[in-house]
Amino acid sequence: MIRIAIVDDHSLYRKSLRMLISPIENTEIVLEAESGKIILDKLQTSAVDLILLDLQMPVMDGFTACSVIRERYPHIRIIALSEYKDLESIREVISLGVVGYFTKDSNPDELKQAIKNSHTTAFHFEKKLSPLFETLGLISKSTFKSIISKRQKEIICLSAKGLSSKEIASFLFISPRTVDEHKRNLIKSLNCPNFTLVILYALKHNHICYEDIEN
Repeated sequence: MIRIAIVDDHSLYRKSLRMLISPIENTEIVLEAESGKIILDKLQTSAVDLILLDLQMPVMDGFTACSVIRERYPHIRIIALSEYKDLESIREVISLGVVGYFTKDSNPDELKQAIKNSHTTAFHFEKKLSPLFETLGLISKSTFKSIISKRQKEIICLSAKGLSSKEIASFLFISPRTVDEHKRNLIKSLNCPNFTLVILYALKHNHICYEDIEN
């Protein structure tokens, strides 16, 4: 069970997040707060696994709150929510140790996926920001590689060799349905319109190489 805190000074936005998160399996919203100061007070008596943290708040903003939370509760994961899209704000909040960054007009399904996978080592972010994160070097190649699991890499390589989902399933001893699910997840997580572009993405970012396909 992922115990979640929502921290935002706008009541309507907190309610919207609650409606988005509530249907997600194995999650529970245990805290809400309208400022960094209030969430710090509440964390003294409540256990939390993940905080969805607004960066622009009165009394104590998200940057300050994030720094204190990471120092006092290093086990708590934080996904930053912001209207900021400038380089310095993104760079600063990443340096504070957040596990994700989303703007407030991001795709709700992307945020839901990030919440579900917040326990992984991947850095979760709004896919529309991918060119910015990559071009400016805010995410290392190793972080991008963590987006693709070992199993997904195998499926990409076998697909690149021309194998069908059924053939891949037989080769990996899994069901065709599982193969197709991995493909759909890759298309969504990498923001590609089809699986052919997933293969090209994997090649471009060195997730796989041409030798993998030829062997």
